Amino acid sequence: MDFVVCSRWWGRGKYPSNGDKSYDQMAQSLKDDCKRLGLKFHIEEMPEMTKIHPQKAINSKASFMYDCLKKFDRILYLDIDMVIHKFPKLLENKYYADLMAFNWNYDPRLGIVDPFIFELASQIIYFRKSWASLKLLRLWKKEIKRRPLAADDRLLSYTFHSQKAIRWCRVDWLPVEYDYNPKDTDWPLRGIKPVISHPNDQSNNNENSFIEKFGNINRVPKNTQLNMKVRQRNVCIGLMKRPHMSVFRRNLLRKGYKICTVIPNKYSERKNKYDLIVKGNFRNFKLTIKKVIYIGGPLSNYFKELMKKKGITKAFNNNSRLLMGMRIKTM
Repeated sequence: MDFVVCSRWWGRGKYPSNGDKSYDQMAQSLKDDCKRLGLKFHIEEMPEMTKIHPQKAINSKASFMYDCLKKFDRILYLDIDMVIHKFPKLLENKYYADLMAFNWNYDPRLGIVDPFIFELASQIIYFRKSWASLKLLRLWKKEIKRRPLAADDRLLSYTFHSQKAIRWCRVDWLPVEYDYNPKDTDWPLRGIKPVISHPNDQSNNNENSFIEKFGNINRVPKNTQLNMKVRQRNVCIGLMKRPHMSVFRRNLLRKGYKICTVIPNKYSERKNKYDLIVKGNFRNFKLTIKKVIYIGGPLSNYFKELMKKKGITKAFNNNSRLLMGMRIKTM
């Protein structure tokens, strides 16, 4: 099923401090990219956002995504300054993920690979309509309402972690080609062919300009800083040969990570709410399986093959794709 590119903007005729196009010009450029690649799009101008605090305006993207997901079955949210270079084939979403996003802790070219700690820059997020994606969006909106001046991406990462969403939300993290910033000199990634890029700086690094725009606020509350929880996990990175993943795969192998090929099976959302129901417990990103009560979902065939072997608990915990790609309930 096709996804719809969704974005919003305000500030007609105005320019961001770190860009060379006005906001209306960027909106037109994004529309042109979609037309060139045959992508459906829904791009709204929201002039009312100029009347509220800039951080509150940015944080309204959670509500915008929620409303869009109510209208469309699959959405790709992009900030208005993003550029789509080629068709994003990974978003065909053959794993039936509820959430797809670029995770700073997943691409081996950026450092340690920890698939279970989700940190993002929220300029690109994909959602497939499901009870899990709508639940995550509602929880994110609730957290934003509680802390309206904190950075939206930090609050999404915090919500995902604190609500243990890795258990009940199917995820598929994207490689850096899907959120590439050619101006970031800290990334030794020259030669990468971006699929989607963010040509402007990730944020305004000029402190005086930042304070002038946002005020003297704390956008990064201490408990939203998840980088201290990141660690190199001894797990097999589960993926298959897919478009735009060859360099990612090569760098995984170069850094000594094991790779498991996990091919999804056909699946209907109308079956069970969860993919895996077991007697057992889940702690520290490890599942103890005492008895399998139900197995379904897009990875059920792969899991059933593992069940034929001894040590299903160990086999499950050794493969990151199973925890990332299955909705799990323990009893």
